[in-house]
Amino acid sequence: MSSLAKNRQMTLAAWRKLNPGATGSDIKEFKLAFGKVENTGLPDGVQALVPKPEDISILDPGTLNYQDAQMITTTQPSWLDADGQLTNKDGTECYISGAMKRKIVAAGLIPPVPVPSKTIYRISSSPNKGLCMFAKTDIPAGELIVAERPLVIFPGRIMTERRDEIPEHLTFQQMQQVMLNDAEILYTRVVDRLDPQRKAAFMKLANSHLHDGSGPIVGRVRTNGFGRLTDPGSIGEYTIIGDNLSRMNHSCSPNVHCDFDMHTFSLTARAVREIKKGEEITVHYCHILEPAETRQESLAPYGFKCECKACLDPRSSDLVRAKCAAYTSRANSEGLWYFDESIPKAPSFASLLAALRVFTEEGLEVCDAYGYVLYQLLKAYLATNDFENVKIYLDKYRAWAQATGNEETATKKVIHAWNLGRMVLQLRVLGLAVVLAAKRMPKKTGAAKKTAK
Repeated sequence: MSSLAKNRQMTLAAWRKLNPGATGSDIKEFKLAFGKVENTGLPDGVQALVPKPEDISILDPGTLNYQDAQMITTTQPSWLDADGQLTNKDGTECYISGAMKRKIVAAGLIPPVPVPSKTIYRISSSPNKGLCMFAKTDIPAGELIVAERPLVIFPGRIMTERRDEIPEHLTFQQMQQVMLNDAEILYTRVVDRLDPQRKAAFMKLANSHLHDGSGPIVGRVRTNGFGRLTDPGSIGEYTIIGDNLSRMNHSCSPNVHCDFDMHTFSLTARAVREIKKGEEITVHYCHILEPAETRQESLAPYGFKCECKACLDPRSSDLVRAKCAAYTSRANSEGLWYFDESIPKAPSFASLLAALRVFTEEGLEVCDAYGYVLYQLLKAYLATNDFENVKIYLDKYRAWAQATGNEETATKKVIHAWNLGRMVLQLRVLGLAVVLAAKRMPKKTGAAKKTAK
């Protein structure tokens, strides 16, 4: 697939010769261009897409009778209103597969969107950044900052109804323009289904793709989407666009974790570390453990150059992040490490505390490996009967689990950690009781004497 990225003037026919047996779906790895692109209209001889008319039954949020890969427009989810009536008012407009819709409907009635204890953020402009999100008060780690029903959900890769009808004499650059024009038509039909207030909110979102052939809808989708939802079939990952969450800027040392919670069908953002009043609330748009040069390449489509502390000092930061990446590999190699209740016989406090300092000083609490280190420290202090530190790291681990996973996953992690602590504590108490009981037993004075007969 590398030839696609290197030669955008290659024709589809030439690519098929280099990749015999490949199908149209194999082109999904082709990265869309960004920046200034010439000749962004439809190539000569290619007619504008005429979308297939949508069956009214397909638009019904409860209809499930379609093929797995069939792309449909639907409003999701459905829930009970205050009067006990089934509704999808102010729901999310989705362009998803039949398999994805069945997965959503199978989840049953969706609970209300979680509500933070109070409004703890404000959205205001910042020089050279546009609208940003800032903390109105000190925010503790694990705290829910914002939760909202997404505005729209689209496939993570650009879709078209043409299937294999794109002429093979087109270059990949021309083919991209066809797909972008097609997607604009299809996606506009979805956005037009939003109520006026939610549609206006969508159109106010930033668009960093003004000159690469993306239309106003596709450009905003490419700029603001979060990829947190995976199709159960062949479509891949979806991109989810929220309103207020789209105001969060990027940092290579983010202070929040964003997630899509299928249980409540909502986008959520929670603090991964303490956030001070007035501090900007940030998320990450790229893989933050990669070298600074790679991160800048990943961020280029968003139209800005990151100037965070890590990017301004890459020589030092890249070495630190390489260490964190090594811990990530170690955590991944252990699989479901948060279900491992084994207690270490000889815990290595020095290396674990050093790793913890690396993650916190670099601002990488959002990483799974940070939670892994917290969990290992929790077990290490259990092994040495240091229950004061057990409590400290259990609280840290609980906040991290709440921030970085959906509610169900976070609860499971915390329960396992808590059960681990309680189990070991009981064993320690039992062991102490056995020792005390042994001390109370009368001591033997030696062998019994023979009695005279």
